[in-house]
Amino acid sequence: MNSTCWLHPTHTDSSTGAGKPYEIPYGGASFAAEVLQHSKLFMQTCMRGLHCHLSRCAEHLEIPSDGCGSMSEIQLLFAEVVYVGCGTCEIQGIAEQHSLIAIIPHTTRNQMCSSTKPSSGCMEVWFVCISGGVCEFRCLLDTFVSAGALLADLHQKYDIAHQAFASGSTATVHLASHRTVQDGMFACSSSALVAKTTKSEFCAKREVAALVAIGSHPNVIPFHAVFATTSALGRSWTLLFDYEPGNLLQMLRPQRLLTGPTSSEF
Repeated sequence: MNSTCWLHPTHTDSSTGAGKPYEIPYGGASFAAEVLQHSKLFMQTCMRGLHCHLSRCAEHLEIPSDGCGSMSEIQLLFAEVVYVGCGTCEIQGIAEQHSLIAIIPHTTRNQMCSSTKPSSGCMEVWFVCISGGVCEFRCLLDTFVSAGALLADLHQKYDIAHQAFASGSTATVHLASHRTVQDGMFACSSSALVAKTTKSEFCAKREVAALVAIGSHPNVIPFHAVFATTSALGRSWTLLFDYEPGNLLQMLRPQRLLTGPTSSEF
């Protein structure tokens, strides 16, 4: 993250000069919906605030924790990222385009969710402003997604086939296509919607952490993003991959990485 990114001015503690989270009432709906309901007014005031940075390994968002240059970290893995909107603000008399995103730390969501259903209260949110146009915004968002941050707009971006073409004990897999970009087919692996979210979230987070750590590898199907969905039953997590037709056996045998029985003998 470079100097064109900053915390919304509402995060600046006037007495210490440090960055402080903004609290939004949470009534049990999806986290993204709650943020959007309360954040539209933030677009009207996006003057420069405290600069924030990505850690060198791009795993954390670093924010000023005092007025002396110390920084605290927000882990991006499984933090929920919500696009609020775009607008303009005046910097030294010059109108500047910017985008605004909200980041809900994973620790905040854990506090808001009990073992049976989301609880009410207040959740901590960080609003980050990005100067520039669409390209700058997408670049930053791609960085967050590459670190395992959650998105909430799966059904706004993708058409997902109703019938699953594969399933397992913890998830089903559906074909998906982007609604506006002709970029081939994708495979969505979705965890089952369950009321008790703690175990399923742990499993999904562990898988995403492994995929982020592996990165690009010729023997691993490319991973693109992870999405969160909230309903009356609870929360589910959908992982988006490239769609690779066939199966592992068919892929390995031509590479002579596997010998033994043919597929018909299994």
